[in-house]
Amino acid sequence: MRMARVRKYDEEMHAVPDHFMFRISGTEEKTSVEYEEEFLTSETRFNEIGKTQADRQKSRFPDDRFESSYANGIGTVRVSFTGNRGVCLSRVLNELAFQAKCFFNDEAVSELLEDTSVRDTWI
Repeated sequence: MRMARVRKYDEEMHAVPDHFMFRISGTEEKTSVEYEEEFLTSETRFNEIGKTQADRQKSRFPDDRFESSYANGIGTVRVSFTGNRGVCLSRVLNELAFQAKCFFNDEAVSELLEDTSVRDTWI
């Protein structure tokens, strides 16, 4: 299992957590990427985010599957990708950023994607 890290800044919550953690795993046929983090926020905000993300569930990877799930109040946000192997990691991370844009900062994602080891990794 490999880990990719990137700093993030959530302007709405005025918080600067240390990093994103992506869990990358898979078999010979399939690969999985997961992002998970606990957030302390209002139930209303989580419900709104959940509704927004549900509208974005149509993946730009038609053969693959992205899932987003959100908890209320003090809970966990989890965004995951499962799909066919042979996709560039940067494409997966771009899609995860699109799926959960409320939790990603464009500059932080760009910084991660500029990392050669991430950009050139195929999973």
